[in-house]
Amino acid sequence: MNKKRFRLESIGYFSHKYSKITLILIALITVFMWFGQYRIVFNSNVTDLFKDDSPQYHLFEKVNDLFSGNDDEFLLTISGKNLLSVENVSKLNDLQLELEFNDDVEAVLSPFSMRDFPDENGKMGPLFPAEITTDNIDQVLTHAQSHPLVGGKLLSADRELILYVITTKPQQVELKQGEGKGLAERDAQLDLRTRLLDLAKTQIADSSLAFEMSGLSIFKAEIIGYMLYDQLSFTIFGVLFGFIISWIYFRRMKFVALAGLPTVVAMITMRGMFGWFDIEMDVLSNIAPILIMVISFCDSVHLVYGIRRRLEQGYNRDDAIRLTVRHIGPACVLTSLTTGIAMVSLLAAGHPIISKFGFICTFGTGFAFVITLTLIPALAKLILPEKMQISHLVTEAEPGARHPLMHRILDSYTEFCKKVFIKWPMRVSVMAVILMALLSYFYVQNEPRYRYVDNLPQHNEAFIGVSKIEQKLSGTNEIRIFIEFDQDYQLRSETTFELYRRIEAELAATSFVKDTFSMATLRGYVQKNSVDKSVEQFFAFIDENADSANGLLREDNKQSLVIGLLPDTDASALLPELRILEQKIAAIDEEFADAKLYVTGILPLSARASYNMIDMLNYSLLFAIMGGVLIVAISFRSVYAGIFALIANIIPIGLAGFYLYIFDEGLQFTSVVAFTIGFGIAVDNTIHVVHRYSRAIRDGLNIEDALLKTMDSVTSVLVVTSLVLGGGIGIVMLSEMPLIKLYGALLTMLVFAALLTDTLLLPSAMRIFYNYKLKKNQKNNQQND
Repeated sequence: MNKKRFRLESIGYFSHKYSKITLILIALITVFMWFGQYRIVFNSNVTDLFKDDSPQYHLFEKVNDLFSGNDDEFLLTISGKNLLSVENVSKLNDLQLELEFNDDVEAVLSPFSMRDFPDENGKMGPLFPAEITTDNIDQVLTHAQSHPLVGGKLLSADRELILYVITTKPQQVELKQGEGKGLAERDAQLDLRTRLLDLAKTQIADSSLAFEMSGLSIFKAEIIGYMLYDQLSFTIFGVLFGFIISWIYFRRMKFVALAGLPTVVAMITMRGMFGWFDIEMDVLSNIAPILIMVISFCDSVHLVYGIRRRLEQGYNRDDAIRLTVRHIGPACVLTSLTTGIAMVSLLAAGHPIISKFGFICTFGTGFAFVITLTLIPALAKLILPEKMQISHLVTEAEPGARHPLMHRILDSYTEFCKKVFIKWPMRVSVMAVILMALLSYFYVQNEPRYRYVDNLPQHNEAFIGVSKIEQKLSGTNEIRIFIEFDQDYQLRSETTFELYRRIEAELAATSFVKDTFSMATLRGYVQKNSVDKSVEQFFAFIDENADSANGLLREDNKQSLVIGLLPDTDASALLPELRILEQKIAAIDEEFADAKLYVTGILPLSARASYNMIDMLNYSLLFAIMGGVLIVAISFRSVYAGIFALIANIIPIGLAGFYLYIFDEGLQFTSVVAFTIGFGIAVDNTIHVVHRYSRAIRDGLNIEDALLKTMDSVTSVLVVTSLVLGGGIGIVMLSEMPLIKLYGALLTMLVFAALLTDTLLLPSAMRIFYNYKLKKNQKNNQQND
């Protein structure tokens, strides 16, 4: 790895030569990007994870357009032992009216909005009579629970939970100066939620009852809130952590500034890019700025370490900078390249949100490299004196002096690593191979998992509300069977209702489906007390009450729905049942020649898409691994170097997979993204080890001495950069969103596991391989002689 092979590090020479111009340009870019942060657009729609060009997604969108979804619905749950006392029933009835008359409410669906079964003349009275007493309340509630739209859907069987489905009007909001798009809408939604909750609590006035407001729009607003919290906490704690580690390690503010400023610039640039290029910040790309910040910081620490090391050795400032760019710059180029390959591999995932994240991180990695390799030489020339007398921290201590505690710990760890590969190289290498095989087995045992509600923490009010609905009612999710009849088909026939009933029966037989609903269900409700139970009589009622079938039928287009209600179910559990259901629906479809039947809905879509996405991400991970290994092998012109990169960095991925298996987390899409990014970051340590070893060999040292020299040179800085990476990425675990918290935990685990493999296992493997190669070459030479 000499200068001839790597030319990108030359930008460090240029920035050193033209330091003032470089600093002015970086300052202008930073100021420009700073103002871009105020234009950030937040996208909290987690269903966009599954947005692609597949027929399944286009069908989902088509059905959603025909039969409106629940984006504008608030779900108000009220629960408690004393919920349906005589006094509270009257208050709950009044609450229905209060909500209906609210200026921000379009409509309210609850047991108190329902009409009773039509009488024999087709007339419908209220489901709840005007006067309710202790004598008739039990009879009234039993009758209400027999209503097909109330029992199990709006009122629980134990009578301890009631649901109000509130359709809200679009909120008129004004954007504040400097406020990102989406924030005003989020504030308006949460403000309306608070006002409606306060209205309900005031109206009922019973402290023994629990009130929760949930729904898709509340979920979206809450997620934006957590994203804002994440951005603030990631930025503050990330910068503080980096500066603290830098101070402990370098002990001079000038070196701390050199290591820290490139990371701040990288963070500001990443956030500004979202605003200026109108890139929506979603739950995944939300973590991109902190990720790029810690990647930048690692390269900064290596470069600043190199400058300080050479200053301690007696070089002047400019020579120290040039030698650092010459010797460490190529490794930084290669580490950025391998990390970039890992990011680029995400572009092949086949899902826009993952591909967008890959693009953002690829750009961020490249830009962070340029900023780091230009800012540090230029800034070092500006703030460091031509000649510095400094105490030895990163080289051997002066006679009669001792290193600070942290450096003594690092020195002890370095000596331990050297002892391991000198005494037990074969044992360690064999153990590494066995461990790699064992952990890989556990990795492949993990099944894909995804649940929408996992995007919110369990203590969140919306999560609690949804959990109660799913526990005591039919659930908040639907499996939709979409029916498209031929245009010349006679929709108003008994054959149609026989089709509805067959589909409902198959849905009811599916695990997780708690209730079903169709035009056949509605017909049973309408004609329960009717003498005439003909199809004509039912559609006569529908013609008089046009809105009653809007959610199930588009008669002009000959399109209809049959709905199965179920709780939010994990993809791994739902998908096998879904496949069986699809086979049964396909069999009905073959029998019924006048219509086409399709299975759709957000839950079926997410179950299929999460499996496909994770499959594609696993291929992306394989591409990242093979690409990184190939780049290392080509760069060092050594197959052995590629093998070292593979062994040292497969084990951390396997270890993280073992963690998922033991704690039954399964493979979330964020998990595989973490593995892909983690490999690209972790292989950087391997590159620095192999790069330093190659230099030592070129200097004429034998294998053992070259490894000893390598460990003396890189171990402490690898520990420090891993602390920075692990601590910086570990800050992501401060997120309230479980999937992002898991992402941070896995990536942190990968970083520290990679540190152990690169400092304990890798030198042993290198000693075994290179000694074998040396003996083989010697044997061949002897045979040739």
